[in-house]
Amino acid sequence: MQKTLCLLLCLLVLGYANNSTTVNSLNQTVSSSNSTNKRVGVTASGNVPLYKNSKGFYAGVDLIKDDSSWPYFGSNTVAVELGLYTSQTLLSSNCVGFKKYDCQKYQCSVNTWVYNTIQYPYFTAAGPTASADAYLDYSHWNLEDYAFVPSSCYGGGSSSYGANGMTGILGLGLNNQRQENNYYVSNPVFSLYLKPVSGNAGYLMFQKDLRFASSSQSIATWKTDKNWKGTVSGWIEVGSSSSTFITSVSLVLDAAADTIGIPSSVYSTVIRAFTYAGVYCAGSNTRPTCSYGNYKSGLPKISIQLSYPSSGTFYIPPEVYVLNYSSYSNQTVISSFTLNIKALSSNLTLENYVTPAFDNSIILSADVLSQYYIVFDGSNSYSPSISLYNASSNPPTPGSIPWYGFAIGGVVLAALICACCRCCCRPKVIDVERPLILNDQTQYIQPAVPVINYNYPQQTMYAQQPQMIIQPQPQVIIQQQPQPQVYYNPAPTYYN
Repeated sequence: MQKTLCLLLCLLVLGYANNSTTVNSLNQTVSSSNSTNKRVGVTASGNVPLYKNSKGFYAGVDLIKDDSSWPYFGSNTVAVELGLYTSQTLLSSNCVGFKKYDCQKYQCSVNTWVYNTIQYPYFTAAGPTASADAYLDYSHWNLEDYAFVPSSCYGGGSSSYGANGMTGILGLGLNNQRQENNYYVSNPVFSLYLKPVSGNAGYLMFQKDLRFASSSQSIATWKTDKNWKGTVSGWIEVGSSSSTFITSVSLVLDAAADTIGIPSSVYSTVIRAFTYAGVYCAGSNTRPTCSYGNYKSGLPKISIQLSYPSSGTFYIPPEVYVLNYSSYSNQTVISSFTLNIKALSSNLTLENYVTPAFDNSIILSADVLSQYYIVFDGSNSYSPSISLYNASSNPPTPGSIPWYGFAIGGVVLAALICACCRCCCRPKVIDVERPLILNDQTQYIQPAVPVINYNYPQQTMYAQQPQMIIQPQPQVIIQQQPQPQVYYNPAPTYYN
């Protein structure tokens, strides 16, 4: 029995070491494949690679359950925008500039009796829902029902929206038409890191991993609805000289947007605030041209300060709000530049148009979001929240084990090896003079004794004496009384 346990312990040690080697090998393989900057296919790792085009970030989804093409995009993998403001996944049938989703090819079932009208930020979609598949991660998120397959999309926005190769919008909210979400857990938490890492433009991770933040302390947090839209109040400040009060403004995160959007009601006030920093901008509603006459190091930051019940302040640096910022030299005076900001309203058209549901909204663009590590916390389904952390400039490989994980694993492995060695390699020692208590019996182990063949002394054998089993007897202690000492004096002998 003891040898069997030792054998199992050693097999456990070998399995642990082999598993650690396999995990490290897989991490190296993924890192190596990512370094080629090819589009990685849909996996089950919980770490979804993101890609970037001229507008913003997007992900890949499988339209059928088929992960055979991993680690690259397969024929059934399509590009979709991340809907961080909706729970309704849109697979385009006939909608603005999106690529058409082939419902017949993927055997989706259209619910013609269910007709919906849904407002996305830049257009309104109308049409039926469908039972369709879309897999973002095989262990964390998939759509198996109630995709939105609109027959028409309309509004005052650009008719070419989505024309950069997208097939639709992935609804990452918590409440689809069946009053449930498409996550594998009821109260999910996921996060975004939108800086280059491991050969990709960023990652969506189905966990909170503060190794991607420069500090464990968030800089801003606000409550949201189940579509991740938050209503906030506070101030927009340009530099430190001018503040614009905002009240009950929707804060919307759009990783596919290329321009910061500000409600038209406060847009002009914010643009005029730049004059206090020596920046004079024309009155255009979209990307106004500004005269400056100074070095770019003197440009102010834009801060958005949130008041109760939200908290914190986050910043939009010149690197984000100045279009083509990197093209300007630090040693050269900038005579003029373009602000990457636009006004938003349902009363405006083209680039400035938003649907009525997104009136009075601040839309943070992809470049703004890339400054931060963003955590979407749905652990409290009644009060979801978004938290911003300053993004780390030296992130780990997504899915890698932190250093303390290796330390703990090393200690466990060392302990198992020591236990295995002690169990299997230590000689068995029996003390023949000390009884072993087994089942209320006293068993004395007698040593082997020689059996000598006197005719042939060289053929000496050893035989094991039979074991002697002695029933335990109660110990009786007899105290012996001391005996008096008697001295004999022999009688004297007399001789005549």
